Amino acid sequence: MDEEISPSYYKGKGMELSDIMLAFDCNFFMGNVIKYAIRYSEKNEKGGIKALRKIVWYANRLIEHELKNGKRDGQTY
Repeated sequence: MDEEISPSYYKGKGMELSDIMLAFDCNFFMGNVIKYAIRYSEKNEKGGIKALRKIVWYANRLIEHELKNGKRDGQTY
């Protein structure tokens, strides 16, 4: 696939990030948590602390959404 659409940092161990998200039926927030966790080890502006902050932001948004919709610990979407 075109590098612009499917960059190399979304490929690893023979798997595409998008395939993992589809296999686990990830919603937008879950997908972004996974995406930024994978990007954590990237150099420059894509990785490091900035990626960790994005993980926390998306995880907190997902927690807020789940709580607002009546979910509790141990319940999934």
